Amino acid sequence: MRTFLLFMEVPHAVDHRALAACRLPDGGVALPAAISLLRHRQEQGAVAPANLALFLELLASCDAAARDAAEPETLAAHAALSAAPLDRVSATRAAVGLCATRHWRLAVPLLAVARRSGPPPRTALSALAAAALRAGEDVPRLGGRCEHCGLHLPPDRLSDADFREVRDALERCVLIGEDVFQTSTPEEVERFRSFVERTAPYDVVVDGLNLVQVVDHFAVQQGKKVLVVGRYHMRGWKKADMGYVKRHALLFTADNMSSDDAFLLYAVMHSHPGTQFVTRDFFRDHAARLPDETRSKFNRLIRTNRLAVEGVTRNGNLNIKAQCDPAGRWHVPFCDPAQVSFSTATPSPTQPVTDRWLCLQPPPPHR
Repeated sequence: MRTFLLFMEVPHAVDHRALAACRLPDGGVALPAAISLLRHRQEQGAVAPANLALFLELLASCDAAARDAAEPETLAAHAALSAAPLDRVSATRAAVGLCATRHWRLAVPLLAVARRSGPPPRTALSALAAAALRAGEDVPRLGGRCEHCGLHLPPDRLSDADFREVRDALERCVLIGEDVFQTSTPEEVERFRSFVERTAPYDVVVDGLNLVQVVDHFAVQQGKKVLVVGRYHMRGWKKADMGYVKRHALLFTADNMSSDDAFLLYAVMHSHPGTQFVTRDFFRDHAARLPDETRSKFNRLIRTNRLAVEGVTRNGNLNIKAQCDPAGRWHVPFCDPAQVSFSTATPSPTQPVTDRWLCLQPPPPHR
């Protein structure tokens, strides 16, 4: 009797192990076997959401031809998952798999589900970024809605007045400070100012360390006005690469010893509140030198407009403060005392923000 009971495993768990066994030692996937198993279970009844998610995740390890052949099963699995409650792991697996297909946009709602229980998984975010870049589109932002009830909230883009305030504070405290010439020269600063006056505003400003692919994505594929801020040593790079950049973007090269992050900020702040900038720099030193009342606005600009090539951060158009939506309902973020950071400087923009919200609405009118 005991020997028999050892094999009385839940069918869903058996299916999960069978699907996991479809991963081959060489990194490929026995996709026909996985599809056959799903069809068999569907004939007998519903398939567990966790198994549908695992099936979709397997697609990420298949070649394009196999993924195209499995399109009917892919869409059917997604439709079933859309109507089922999902945990964080299943939502992430399904999103990673869908991002490998031409239906990658279907992964965005799944990532929103995964976010409800913590920061968005890096693997899924990277898959979404890769899919968007392959399609020549901007990476969809996952913010902009209340983490609890799902209602859309106002975007966190700086107003024109706040943008001017940050610009003036940066020029006064950072860009034109007493030690500005420790990392540049008066002649170079004036040369850059004249350059910006002639060519601004920009849609995208790029740190020279992130170059050809970024210019291709924004300038060529999206038709945006791009400025690349680099250094003289870039002129020693491949002529083909530099020629491509010069044909499709504006280029300013500073001295190799200069601090080009200040030039990048200057160009951004002399554009418009929607100007994006591609850099690995978080500008913490600059933020620490700003007045307290302006620092939070500068940090918001970093969160919403900064992009990094190595992946997608949680930076979105979500304003992490109490907000009132158009219907008069309030959405208040909060966190446990253990989560509170008492840092006197700006927090890291990649530090996960709270995902706990209190949603309030007026009581219904008395009849």
